[in-house]
Amino acid sequence: MKLRQGLAALTLAFFLSASPVIAEDIRLSDAVAPVRQSVFLEVDPQKDDYRGSTEIALKLKTEGREIILHALDVKIVEAKLTAGGKTFLLIPTSLENGKVKLSSAELFPQGEARLNLRFEAPFNRRSVGLYKYLDGGTPYLSTQFEMTDARRCFPCFDQPNFKIPYQMTVKAPKAARVYNNTAEVKTAEEGGWRVHTFAETHPLPSYLVALAVGPYEETKVPKLSVPGRLVTTKGKLKQSKAAIEATPKILETLQDYFGIPYAYGKLDQIAVTEFPFGAMENAGMVTYREDILLINEATAQRRNRERMYSVIAHELAHQWFGNLVTMKWWDDLWLNEAFATWMANKVLVQLYPELERDLITYQNSAMGEDGKSTARPIRKPIRNDSDIMDGLGLNYTKGAGVLTMIEHWIGPVTFRQGIRDYMRAYKFGNAQAADLWNSLSSASEKDVSTVLKSYTDQAGYPLVELQLQGRELSVKQRRFAYAGTHPAEQTWTFPMGIRYGAGSRQAVAHLLVEGSEARLPLEFEPEWIFPDDGGVGYYRWRLAEPQLDALVNAHRQRLSVREKIALQANLSGLYDAGDLTAGEYVSTNSVFLNESHPSVVSPALRALSGLREVMVDEANQGEWKGYLAEVARPLVERLGRTSRAGEPAKESELRLQLLFMLARDVDDAALSETAMSQAESYLSGRGSVDQALIEAYLYLTAKRGDVAMVGRVKEALAEAKDPQRRSNLLAMLGQFEQPEAHTVALEAMLDSVVTPSDLRTLLALNGDGDARRRRLQDWIEKHYQEISGKLPSAFLAHIVSSQSGIMALQELERVKAFYSAQPDPNGALQRELEKISETVRLNIAERERGQRTFTRAIMLD
Repeated sequence: MKLRQGLAALTLAFFLSASPVIAEDIRLSDAVAPVRQSVFLEVDPQKDDYRGSTEIALKLKTEGREIILHALDVKIVEAKLTAGGKTFLLIPTSLENGKVKLSSAELFPQGEARLNLRFEAPFNRRSVGLYKYLDGGTPYLSTQFEMTDARRCFPCFDQPNFKIPYQMTVKAPKAARVYNNTAEVKTAEEGGWRVHTFAETHPLPSYLVALAVGPYEETKVPKLSVPGRLVTTKGKLKQSKAAIEATPKILETLQDYFGIPYAYGKLDQIAVTEFPFGAMENAGMVTYREDILLINEATAQRRNRERMYSVIAHELAHQWFGNLVTMKWWDDLWLNEAFATWMANKVLVQLYPELERDLITYQNSAMGEDGKSTARPIRKPIRNDSDIMDGLGLNYTKGAGVLTMIEHWIGPVTFRQGIRDYMRAYKFGNAQAADLWNSLSSASEKDVSTVLKSYTDQAGYPLVELQLQGRELSVKQRRFAYAGTHPAEQTWTFPMGIRYGAGSRQAVAHLLVEGSEARLPLEFEPEWIFPDDGGVGYYRWRLAEPQLDALVNAHRQRLSVREKIALQANLSGLYDAGDLTAGEYVSTNSVFLNESHPSVVSPALRALSGLREVMVDEANQGEWKGYLAEVARPLVERLGRTSRAGEPAKESELRLQLLFMLARDVDDAALSETAMSQAESYLSGRGSVDQALIEAYLYLTAKRGDVAMVGRVKEALAEAKDPQRRSNLLAMLGQFEQPEAHTVALEAMLDSVVTPSDLRTLLALNGDGDARRRRLQDWIEKHYQEISGKLPSAFLAHIVSSQSGIMALQELERVKAFYSAQPDPNGALQRELEKISETVRLNIAERERGQRTFTRAIMLD
């Protein structure tokens, strides 16, 4: 849609389209500052639009004739300003970046003022702003305001630095329940309507205001420090038991860590059927995608519970980090997400040690992308909405990895003290990254600020080369680079823990690397060296070949499980840098397949799967199938092909991973027969199903399924009431391989059975495999307007990223030509094209460089 302009100058009505042109800066001036805001909304989920009014108390720092604030998809029907005892009529004009200018014919004075607006708007149908969705044909309303979509619900000052109290009043049909950030303080009936008045909030940025309206069902959450409810759409409360049991423990653990009680008067958690993200940390009213929050006790696996625990802990950690203390601007969004990710893991390690979350190495999830030339710093200038979303995943993983390294360096007690000092200093206010760095530096008496800035303000990470000369170790750093690339040189300041040993002796040497070179004396001459004590370093490292061989093959068992995982990740990095050939990497990686701990075997299988994506084509497909069947055989013998009662959950998860690989590449008649039988039971709802393995069985069935099977999956998806069942069926819908069936499955993306927030999943799944990816692109080119119009606008780049598996430059150029011709007002498509172009070129170069040695390594005698 294009920006609609040309309204008569004297009319007070205007309408902003959903696709504004993005200029260089999206910030509002602080010359007009909101002090508090009240909002009245009259909403009925059965309708397509709503109306409302708002009053905003302002501080006008200068006299003037205009006020600029945010509004998008909102029609203002009246605007008045009261200041200096006089009322001024305001004329609205739409601007870029979701802004509106309210102009007065007369000069209004500086000082305190009151802005009153009446407005109308449609309910959004793309899962942002105040949006409407259907569950079983019944309409519900929910909100998603982060990053910049509060303006789609009501006019406001939609920036995190404007942190003010909000008060919400909602008029809704009597049958509807209404939820807001605060407790309801009054209700009044008006015919078939009920007016709900909510208490004023503590100061909040607009993106944390929230609302839900509809025939929701609720149950109390006991044992919380504040009143709490768990809320679902109709008929799903029975799946809330696990979340109800977990929430009080998680909240108590967080309160203990921060040393500050939960600040909001209640805690509602709402399971939303249609939701674009995993969850949203709205103060006092957290919303979740329902397949995360709700658990079917009869069918859920540990991985479902673990995800639920993790997301609840993440969102509740935000109640302090992000809500209580809020970033001043979006350039510090990474800190919100990094800390909540890090903190959630810490909570789970304490409450659920059986999950072994201490083995998660976030840095290794980030380094693949962070090492590319298209990576941007996680703390970067934000000039438009696309900048906020760009690299959002790195905000979580890189940030959490760096925080883990810092905590390990200064110690957990000192780290927590720094966090507590920061929270107390900026409670209910705004802060920036430097404020936290200063608190941690002060608490530890170490230069935390320099370390953190070197990782947050520049992309990438160091590759550390270590040379042993007797009892002295020389350390040199340079920027990690993928083989054949030459990024600009950089250096980092970072702590290293270097563990080494000889015979029965072991020691750890600590070093703060501050320049390009350093020397470190050791207590004794080592037989082996592991340059990442605890597996917490955000760097890659290189040893001389004899020392690396000794570590991997002779002394690997000296390492902890976490350190073995870090060692595997480092070998992957050395391969990416060109220090190991593909054949050497296959051989070295294979030793980890014999490890006893599933968490060490699992990344070895992932490494093989990653190599398969790049190295296997028609010429060596037979060798690959034979090799995979051979290396999988002892694992299948060890794990078995079916779940065993009481087995460790990590073994169950490893078996699922293994069966996925076999289902994809190995012609296994017994596996295929089992898969078809299990899928039939699952789709029909009759017969027993191995829930731990059903995802692999559904995948294999879809891979071979016909058009009739697509129809059955769509029918089951439309009828699914269990959120996990719906997620499994959605994934199955995205995995059909036979051409006719795949084409029909692609069409389902525009069907009502697939919601806007489902599309990211289907785009990613359908981009897997050369033939499927090409069919997907053909389909997108025919339906681009429809698919881009249905997908939440923040996720348009996911259409492009579905093509990241391309392995031919000609195909890449075709894709680039198509997306370059599409409207791209905020640059998101072009930025994603740059990223996939780099990925494709790196993959092609990797194949050309290493396919011969890879094929030799997988050939069986």
